[in-house]
Amino acid sequence: MKKLVVLVIAIMLVASVSVSANSPVSLFPGETDNIDRNPAMLSLTDYDYALQLNPFYGGAFNNAWTFNQVFDNLNAYLDDSRKRNILESISDNGLGVGAELNSGLAFGRNDWGLRTGLKSYAAATIDKEVFEFILEGMATDDEPSIDLRLDNTRFNARAVVDTGYARGFAYEDISEQIGSEQLDEMIADWESFYVGFGVHHLLGLANVDGGLTGNANLEFTDETSIEVDGRMQFDYTTPADDGLGQGLAMDFGFWGSPNPEWEVGFAVNNLGFVRWPSATRYSLEEEIYIRLESADELDGGFRFVDRDGNEIDDFEDLIESDEVTEERIGSYMTASPVSIKVDAVYDAHPNVDLGGSVGFYQAPRNNFSLAFASKFTYPEFMPVTLGINYDTFRRNISLPFKLGFRTERWDILNLYVSDLRMIPAHGRGLTVGFSTGFRF
Repeated sequence: MKKLVVLVIAIMLVASVSVSANSPVSLFPGETDNIDRNPAMLSLTDYDYALQLNPFYGGAFNNAWTFNQVFDNLNAYLDDSRKRNILESISDNGLGVGAELNSGLAFGRNDWGLRTGLKSYAAATIDKEVFEFILEGMATDDEPSIDLRLDNTRFNARAVVDTGYARGFAYEDISEQIGSEQLDEMIADWESFYVGFGVHHLLGLANVDGGLTGNANLEFTDETSIEVDGRMQFDYTTPADDGLGQGLAMDFGFWGSPNPEWEVGFAVNNLGFVRWPSATRYSLEEEIYIRLESADELDGGFRFVDRDGNEIDDFEDLIESDEVTEERIGSYMTASPVSIKVDAVYDAHPNVDLGGSVGFYQAPRNNFSLAFASKFTYPEFMPVTLGINYDTFRRNISLPFKLGFRTERWDILNLYVSDLRMIPAHGRGLTVGFSTGFRF
């Protein structure tokens, strides 16, 4: 069990950086990180060669409270009003916390690109009823019972080295191979249309998946009873104990311009799997029932009995499993977290582009996002991108920001902040990072 705790902490520390490819600031063509968003966008590059280093994007988030709320409640007396506000901020699906990582190196050559790097994420959810029990306390005369259920308490984390190749094609160059008359007719009047494909080799480093389920019922009546029924299971894979996982994933996308002002795109990324060689499974399952009933003949006036009415002398006998069970399991497979995006970009001015995106992401949890962004390229040496983003897992509006410093051939520095609202601590999470690169 100690190994599992160490592994979870390690992944959380490693996953303290978050990918910006899902952010609206990355939806504009011509960037070397387009390989992570839509392989068809590689056809729009304005360079012969490009090299980009993404050494650090770091952050974490929760889906309930802003940093201001956290600091304010830590130093305040929690009266009924504050408790109510805290609980109302938590989703019915539970409190979610998480962190992500995408760090690596990308190389581009005209309409194709290579990328390698570490991708990892970690996420946990805790049932809202746990916080209700902590804040609202024990049962009262008006409600002489507690019924605590665990349905949404789970944790998962994953770390892989992702090495991928992607290429974009002008549709007219491959239209005969595709052989779709309907598509030919649909885009006949378009300014341009590109198709892109990508393939990844996934080297699995670590994987953790598990959760808690069950319920605890406490009745405070003439005959008080306590009933607990629960199950815990965690599976984890590490290189030291199990070796490395192996997997493949595919990308597909298109990008086109129906008229000179508009560009639209669609992409499905990371559709694949990882096969892990083995895992260690920790599990615990308990069922406990205690009832306190009156017994006038006893000195204390009561006694503890089990479900069949037998008196309980030794409470240790109630616990069927006095320790967590550890076992080895064989090879298993996990699906890669898929992302699906629909993007649109409008050329509002020679130095101003406007963009919008709707997406579905499976990491760190299934969620939908809606985002808008503006990119300003005046002065040319200092492009600025501002965005607004909402996703259903974080349940929060964020204001991503990207500032670049570049020459004709050198991206000197790109600075990224996932939410400007964190400057006054009004955000629920923060990712900061930087990248640098060359174009020639």
